[in-house]
Amino acid sequence: MMALQAKGGTEEIVTVDLSLKIGQPVQFIEGPFEGLEVVITQLLPARQRIRVLLEFLGRSMEVPAGKVFPA
Repeated sequence: MMALQAKGGTEEIVTVDLSLKIGQPVQFIEGPFEGLEVVITQLLPARQRIRVLLEFLGRSMEVPAGKVFPA
């Protein structure tokens, strides 16, 4: 929600394109990695949504992700 407000302010209507693509950079919008930018590596069935490449503590790993916002 904060990312949307930063893009358009509190009074402006913002349209978001929700068509995610492999290779697209996105940011986590909640949880312990909130604000961290990652790259989509795989589109999954609706329940898991997407997998992203997470670089953390010098290691790269592919993890499922739920709530993200295009970076």
